[in-house]
Amino acid sequence: MNKFKQLHHTQVVAGYLIVLFSLLSMTTLPVLAQDAGGGFNLAVKHTGIGFGNSKKFNGIRLNYRDYRLQKVNGLNATIWTPYDMEQGEGGNVNGVALGVPLTGARNIRGIAVGVGVGATESIYGVTVGVLGAGAGRNVVGLVNLGGLGLGAGHNVSGLLNIGGLGLGAGKNLTGINVGGLAAGAGKKVQGINIGGLAVGAGKEITGFNLGGLAVGSGGNVSGINASFGVIGAGDKAQGLNIGGLAVGAGDNIAGINLGGLAVGAGKNVYGVSASAIAVASGERTVGINVAGIAVAAGSQVYGLNLAGIAIGAGDEVKGINIAGVAVGAKKLSGLSAALVVGGKYVRGVHIAPAYLNVVDGGTMKGLAISAFNHIKGKQKGVTIGIFNYARKLKGFQFGLLNYVRDNPLLLRLMPIMNFSFKD
Repeated sequence: MNKFKQLHHTQVVAGYLIVLFSLLSMTTLPVLAQDAGGGFNLAVKHTGIGFGNSKKFNGIRLNYRDYRLQKVNGLNATIWTPYDMEQGEGGNVNGVALGVPLTGARNIRGIAVGVGVGATESIYGVTVGVLGAGAGRNVVGLVNLGGLGLGAGHNVSGLLNIGGLGLGAGKNLTGINVGGLAAGAGKKVQGINIGGLAVGAGKEITGFNLGGLAVGSGGNVSGINASFGVIGAGDKAQGLNIGGLAVGAGDNIAGINLGGLAVGAGKNVYGVSASAIAVASGERTVGINVAGIAVAAGSQVYGLNLAGIAIGAGDEVKGINIAGVAVGAKKLSGLSAALVVGGKYVRGVHIAPAYLNVVDGGTMKGLAISAFNHIKGKQKGVTIGIFNYARKLKGFQFGLLNYVRDNPLLLRLMPIMNFSFKD
């Protein structure tokens, strides 16, 4: 009888256990189980709270250091960067990647926060690295902050990108970009760009650009560009360009250009340009140009040109030209005023208190006023001075002594006035 009761109890307990395990296998209640990747999770179907190196997880996942992670949807908190990050591997984190102090993944979408934050591919969303943040490809989002540095192998773009010391991108940098020492990109920098020392790009800088010592691009610089040092472009500089020392471009400069020492271009300078020393170009300088020492061009200077010492061009100076010492070019036209004015083909009104010179075979047309008007060619118009000289004359000379070499012998040297109307 006792044996029968014991057997009955054993059968009942066994039945209960079978029923219990059956219910547990069908229930949605969380259970503590070991993941295939080595994690211990309070979860159902990879959803819940995970501890360790779970490969896939939804919810809150806590791990020392990830290895061969595939995907986390939710919060992924780590103490150190993934083991396989140096090999360019890692998984994806969608949600929040939290580094205490470091964290990383292949791609992070959402919020990435830590002393150091990294991704082998890209970070999208909000990125905050107390010391630094970076990605092998892109850092894209609303706000991207790196305490010491922020960088990406390809692009950094966002409403606000800040690198405490440096901010850089292998390709493009877009948005409001601030680098404590420098901000730069291998190709384009676009937006509002501020570098404590420099802002630079391999191809193009566009927008509002402020560099403590320099703003420079291998291609074009356009927009509002300011530096206490130098603004330079391998090709073109366009817009409002203010360089404490200089503004320069290998091709053209166009806009309002202010260089503390110089404004210069390999080809042309257009617009309003001012410098303490010189405004110069390899070809043309056109517009309103003001320089403490010189305004010059390899070919032409056109417009309103003011220089403390000299204005000159290899071919032509045209417009209103006023210099402290000299104005000169092969062709000179308009209104010119300097101690010395000279050229081969001189047209317009020219005032030279000391000396006006027209070289051999040249022509003066218009009005010339100087102590010595020395025209070693043909004069067509009027000269006023102390001594006026012309080889050929069609017009008048007014001065103390007036000499026309082509006149009859007795009429060559005349006081007060001389004239001739020969063609």
